Amino acid sequence: GGTAKPLPTDLTIGIVSAEQAADKATAIAAKGYQAIKSKLGSGIAEDGHRVAAVRKAAGETIDLRVDANQGYSSHDALALLESIAEFNIQFCEQPVRRHDIHGMQWLHGRSPVPIMADESCFSPADASQLLANQACQLLNIKLCKSGGITRASQISALARSFYSPCLMAGMA
Repeated sequence: GGTAKPLPTDLTIGIVSAEQAADKATAIAAKGYQAIKSKLGSGIAEDGHRVAAVRKAAGETIDLRVDANQGYSSHDALALLESIAEFNIQFCEQPVRRHDIHGMQWLHGRSPVPIMADESCFSPADASQLLANQACQLLNIKLCKSGGITRASQISALARSFYSPCLMAGMA
């Protein structure tokens, strides 16, 4: 029994010029995707220009996510996220180094953009530490990173107990 449910997904734009990012965002939107993720890490000003270009090209109805891949200090991440918050960013993935739980906690308490843990969350113990210490609002669960379906399910159940939404992602 049961019925098929659509599974929303996004496409990612790498670290490219603002003009190239705008072209890619236009193409992604034309294909009908409802979410775009833009990679960050080339500096606050350049990242800000790229995000602005993606938002302008994609329009206001598409969810816009950003992924810093541990590229910033907590203070620089806050400056960047404050500068791009006007573009209605759904979340920022792993803005600081994986083991910088205090930096994530500090940023989470101040950021206008929700913080998602990715490289910081490999196990249920990692998820528990992140959520219990209020270092993020969201978790990115990857089967490969977490060690398989069983541990990914454990992380998901733990997140549910903290009322924390998760993103299921792959490592292509």
